[in-house]
Amino acid sequence: MELHITARRPTLVASIREFIAYRDLLWILAYREISVRYKQTVLGFLWVVIQPVVATVLFTVIFGHYAKLSSDGIPYGLFCFAGMTLWGFFSGALGRAGTSVIADEKLITKVYFPRAVIPVAAVASSGVDFLVAFVLLLIVACFYGYFPGPALLAVIPAGLITLAASAGLGTALAGWTVRYRDFRYIVPFFLQVALYATPIIYSSSIVPARYRFWFYLNPMTGATDLFRYGVTGHPAPNALEIGTAAVTGLVLLLGGGLVFRHVEQSFADTI
Repeated sequence: MELHITARRPTLVASIREFIAYRDLLWILAYREISVRYKQTVLGFLWVVIQPVVATVLFTVIFGHYAKLSSDGIPYGLFCFAGMTLWGFFSGALGRAGTSVIADEKLITKVYFPRAVIPVAAVASSGVDFLVAFVLLLIVACFYGYFPGPALLAVIPAGLITLAASAGLGTALAGWTVRYRDFRYIVPFFLQVALYATPIIYSSSIVPARYRFWFYLNPMTGATDLFRYGVTGHPAPNALEIGTAAVTGLVLLLGGGLVFRHVEQSFADTI
């Protein structure tokens, strides 16, 4: 008689409780990610703002000055810098989360903990970068005459939508990258395409009405509109379109968690 012993997969609720129980580890890994990233660097956190500033200058010259793309009456430099600040959070979080598991493969093979902590910690570390860039954005907005007002509260849901989308996609990519290593090359290509599919350098108002629903299925579309409104107070976003983006972000978060939970069962065989 043969006896087969198989591990019983914990329920989703049990997995969430376990993840919360390891929240201290999440903050430790996030702190380690930040400290390693800027250790022995000359400019340190200035790298956080150099990238969006340089991109903003280039886009302003090419698309604002020569192509004269619409910016909804907002100075194009501020319009673009606001979009690039939020996009930097999304792209940085997604890129770091996608390769986080294979980067920590030695840690995974030595001790047990919820593996999803690793990509989520990578996303959390990108949130610190975002806060630094956001402070500079507010200074630039004041320079242009846009001072913080009640609309600034819209930055919070915009950040949450971005967080949900990046955590969901990043967690799924982290799992897939362990199984299929060429996913690490797909992420940069995806981000390049997604940048132009998101209203960073152009206004979402130029999109025809019949395509707007599909346009806002990209959660970063609604998040960018809402974030830009929070910084400048203009233009007021459409609640239905923002709701569509928020729902999509939530679906990505849940879907990414389920994908990671499925593929992590084979981590021991593939890492």
